[in-house]
Amino acid sequence: FIEVHNGPTLAVDKTSIACGDITNFNTSTITDQFVNLTLGPTIDPNQAANGVATLSVANNQLTVAITMSGLAPGSTHQAHIHQGSCRAQGPVLYPLTPVVVGKNGIGISTTNIPKVTSIAKGWYVNVHLAATSAQLNTPTGFDPLACGDVSVSTAPVVTPSAS
Repeated sequence: FIEVHNGPTLAVDKTSIACGDITNFNTSTITDQFVNLTLGPTIDPNQAANGVATLSVANNQLTVAITMSGLAPGSTHQAHIHQGSCRAQGPVLYPLTPVVVGKNGIGISTTNIPKVTSIAKGWYVNVHLAATSAQLNTPTGFDPLACGDVSVSTAPVVTPSAS
């Protein structure tokens, strides 16, 4: 198998971020060989992380609640609302309370941001590997564990008809 690790050296970070099994059907030592394989997620904590971010506005306050699973137990992760999208990333609009992970690998975060009157298109939520703001300045710390584009929908307004 082949394993891809996050970080400059294996001694620094042994977490594997992708792996794949190598199968060679032509094991001849006298002919050229070629093997193609698909790299996919690993079972290491943080590398198969997923979750949900819920954004709501009430009384001119934005509340962001994040729940994630598949994280390293006891870890902490920086999170933000950014301008742009997961594919076209932009600057931080709002820092969020870090995602704090329990012994079960479940992480939660709740942030209240005052003076916000609406949820805008063109935002995305990003949860990083970094435990502290300073670690975001390193390539490994900046590694996004999960990213989700904010999709805005509005409920239709129903007007009673005159009878």
